[in-house]
Amino acid sequence: MSLFSDTVVPIAKSSMWFADSVTASIPTDTFARMPDGIKTNSPAWVIGHLGVYPGWVLSMLAGTEAVNSSDDDMAGELFGHSSQCMDDVDGTKYPGKDKLLTTFNTGMQQIIEALPGASESALNAPNPSEQMRERFPTVASLTAFMVGSHCMMHLGQVSTWRRCMGLGPCM
Repeated sequence: MSLFSDTVVPIAKSSMWFADSVTASIPTDTFARMPDGIKTNSPAWVIGHLGVYPGWVLSMLAGTEAVNSSDDDMAGELFGHSSQCMDDVDGTKYPGKDKLLTTFNTGMQQIIEALPGASESALNAPNPSEQMRERFPTVASLTAFMVGSHCMMHLGQVSTWRRCMGLGPCM
């Protein structure tokens, strides 16, 4: 393992642990709901959004051209960068809690497994996202952001959502 993977793998595992902690006690029937009168991201949107990006990260770690973030074209529309969270009153707009968590966890685990084998040339390659390149100039810096800060920022939204829904803290 490289210093990079030795550093980033524990961060990715922490993101997975926090995702599990913050979502475990959320009832399935409220997972895609917004609190009354509060426009915030639901856990369904957050976990779905985080589950869209592992394919993109994996392609960069492999040193290949960035691919679609998901096999499901609808995932980008529902959860991509410019998507908006919707209050899913009837439970018909978003996939279920278990499917969303499985997609997120599978993708993150694939990244964790790929990190030790990522070549220096792939990690040092320029970030293919022009809009993010100034903040994260290399694939390595973008990968660290995507499995760490990006996850934790959105998972913090779920923590706040829990309070708004009367569920209290997860820890």
